[in-house]
Amino acid sequence: MARRKSSAAAPPAASEENASECCAKCESDIAALRKEIANLKKELAKKPAGGADPRVDKLIKALSLKDLTRQLLEKVDLL
Repeated sequence: MARRKSSAAAPPAASEENASECCAKCESDIAALRKEIANLKKELAKKPAGGADPRVDKLIKALSLKDLTRQLLEKVDLL
């Protein structure tokens, strides 16, 4: 009697469900980042010229090292 091979791959419906959940999480993370960037811009606008926190530039530079994040920062005109 031959043994049945078990499939390690998830059924297509489950994998599509996981992908949509992942996309939804990424989209909510992106929305949260956009809100945080908008808040940072508001705070920076309140400060006098030349008094900007240098850590913000370092944060933007660090985030821009990842392709997707860099693209998002370009969309919100931070790069």
